[in-house]
Amino acid sequence: MMNQFDHVLAHEFILIELAIRTLERDRKHIDIFKAKYAMDALFESTIQKALKERIEIKNRMGKIGMSLQEEKRIDEFATDYLFKQRGLTEKVTYSNMALRNHTNMKIQSLFGI
Repeated sequence: MMNQFDHVLAHEFILIELAIRTLERDRKHIDIFKAKYAMDALFESTIQKALKERIEIKNRMGKIGMSLQEEKRIDEFATDYLFKQRGLTEKVTYSNMALRNHTNMKIQSLFGI
């Protein structure tokens, strides 16, 4: 059973993963901007910052034997994440709307907003 600190770590990992995916997906659409080279550089530096943060979080997870085993979108309203920690598994269910809101806040913090 994960304790409160483990849940926070799992939450941080989920958000950084979603932030990276979102930034990489959005980066494909920056051609519409007149300042596309500046936007590309901004996205690149932000993605690199997020990747470094993900490495730090994964290292912290590794120290306690935790890993994400599965991410499964149940329906349009919820997503399940299955974490394994030292042989024990725990399912965490998130509202997709809450994930979207938290991911947006994470991206804002990565941009320094």
